[in-house]
Amino acid sequence: RNWSSQGLATFNDILRTHENTEHLYNNILSGLIKHLGANQGALFITGEEGNNTVLELSAYYAYERKKYVNKKIKAGEGLVGQAYLEKETIYLTEVPNQYVAITSGLGEATPKALLIVPLKYNEEVQGILEIASFHPFPTYQISFLEKLGENIAAAISNTKINSTTKKLLKEATEYAEQVRSQEEELRQNLEELQATQEAHMRAEQEVKASQELLLKKLEELEKVKKLMEEKEVQLTEALEKSKQKTLKFKNQMEELDLELEKRNSEINMLKRTIEELKMGNQFTSSNN
Repeated sequence: RNWSSQGLATFNDILRTHENTEHLYNNILSGLIKHLGANQGALFITGEEGNNTVLELSAYYAYERKKYVNKKIKAGEGLVGQAYLEKETIYLTEVPNQYVAITSGLGEATPKALLIVPLKYNEEVQGILEIASFHPFPTYQISFLEKLGENIAAAISNTKINSTTKKLLKEATEYAEQVRSQEEELRQNLEELQATQEAHMRAEQEVKASQELLLKKLEELEKVKKLMEEKEVQLTEALEKSKQKTLKFKNQMEELDLELEKRNSEINMLKRTIEELKMGNQFTSSNN
């Protein structure tokens, strides 16, 4: 009981103080191998690949690196995948020769016991622990690992939630930035449109003012034209009257000239008559 209580306290401290997920998984796994007196171990974390659930190797201890790097197991595939589907611990004391081998300085050997524990939180499997040992696992160690598995699963769940939250927050921030950028672009476009509309309105007002000015000038020109036409009529009438007066005056002058010629002729005749009378009187006087 003390062994289990101390172990739970130790690993709970590790779970509470972790900052880096990769370091957390490695520290938990290596600590468990040492605490259980086991020889090898692997920690698989559940994830999604397309529409399928996969168990991705996230930490390993004393496994041959080349064999397990980037390893992914589908749900239901092998013992690990079976434990995920059944959500139950698998404990083998007769491990198949080809399943796993423990490597040491003396070579490779098949372990005597294999313990596969689903890490469950709220009845959902968050990961799988696979531990191999040259010695069987006592019942209290299996119970301890199942109990600790709940805490590890809770930590994994929180890590996933935090990761998802960070991802969503990042996406929300990027989306908000895009929205702000689009709003700024729309604002600029709106300002440009308003400026264009205002310029168009000013241009229309200027054209309207020009049209009104032209109409006003045209009206003034029409008035001037009408006045000029009236003046032209008046001048024409005055000129006609002047012509008539000039013609009348000319006729009068001609009449006066004729009358003057007539008077001159009468005067000349009278002068001749007087001369004749004078000459007659002289002749008479001389005869007397």
